[in-house]
Amino acid sequence: MLLYIGAFCALCCIKIYNFSSNIAIYRGASFSGQKPSGGDNIQIDIIKAAEILGACSVILGAVIGAFRLYDGMTDRLSEFERRIGELEKENEQIKKEDALVIYALRACLDGLHQKGCNGRVTEAIEMIDKHINKAAHDQK
Repeated sequence: MLLYIGAFCALCCIKIYNFSSNIAIYRGASFSGQKPSGGDNIQIDIIKAAEILGACSVILGAVIGAFRLYDGMTDRLSEFERRIGELEKENEQIKKEDALVIYALRACLDGLHQKGCNGRVTEAIEMIDKHINKAAHDQK
C-alpha cells in the first residue's frame, strides 16, 4: 500500500513540476504573491516536499514488507518445528509397534520350533535373534 502511495506522490511531483517549478507560500499572505507586512518569509518547495514524502513512503513500505516477510518466515519455521515434533512422536510409536510385532513373531517361531518344525523356522529364529541383539546394541 505504501509503495502505491509513493508512486502516486512521484507522479504528482512530475505533474506539479510540469505545471510550476517552485511555489512560494508566505505565512499570512494570499496567493497573489504579496509579501506579508512584518511576517516571516517562508518558502516551501512543494516538489521537494513531495519527493521526500514519496521517498519516505517507499522506504517505509520496503521496511514493512521486509518485516512481514520475516514474520511469515518465523511463523512457517515454528509450524515446521511443530510438525517435526509430531513426526518424531509418531516415529517412536511406530518403533514400539515394530518391536511388539518382532517379539510376537519370535514367539510364534519359537512355538513352531518346539512343535518340531525345523529348517526355515530355525533360520528365521536365528535371524530375528541377531536383529534383536543388533538393535539393542545400536540404541542410545
